[in-house]
Amino acid sequence: MPASGLLRPGLLEGVVVVVASPATPASPATPARPASPATPARPARPATSAATSAGTGPGLAGEVERACADLSAAVEALPWEPDDDEESTAAAVRALIERRGAVHTLVNDAAGAYRAALAATGGDGHRALRATLDGTWNATRAVANQAFIDPSTPGTVIHLCPPPDAGPLAGAAVAGLENMARTLSIEWARYGIRITAIAPAPDARPSDVAQLACFLASPAGDYYSGCRFDLGARPDLGLL
Repeated sequence: MPASGLLRPGLLEGVVVVVASPATPASPATPARPASPATPARPARPATSAATSAGTGPGLAGEVERACADLSAAVEALPWEPDDDEESTAAAVRALIERRGAVHTLVNDAAGAYRAALAATGGDGHRALRATLDGTWNATRAVANQAFIDPSTPGTVIHLCPPPDAGPLAGAAVAGLENMARTLSIEWARYGIRITAIAPAPDARPSDVAQLACFLASPAGDYYSGCRFDLGARPDLGLL
């Protein structure tokens, strides 16, 4: 079912939704090093326009892009790599804001980040876990600082978590993303920033995840922050 079949058509009209996903499955073999003063920072990559990116992404991120566009949102992609420095990501966000005028919702494709990192590291769960959490935090901080905190504009952040059977330590990734959402929802509450996490079970339908993301990006989502939403059967939690 398309999002407009469940939610009101045009619900996200005027809303700018940014979907942050890994640009490449780069290996996080070593911790990212801060840029040396003698080495210029990597030039910022321009954020991809919704005209070319909406609906083309893989997995959950692609479903969210399609659903948001179906509800009349302006969808933008924010590609990142595990070793991106903070300034290059912030510059990409500034360019996006200059083009769109504002950012209202950030959707972090942590599920895609975990999948890409796991493939790049040959199934190393510890390195995939670190790459997922570091990348999600970097994207969240860049968008919050550039779009929400400095201009004092309320905003929404949604983490798309990997399912618990996605690979080694996938459950730890979900716990880390939930903790990030809960902690930042308190620390950034004074800025009007609301942060939630969607944790799909193995049997959860991607379309259901996308519809929930659209709901959270809508005015109705303003009532939720610091929450984790579990979708699908979760026998490990006694939820069926």
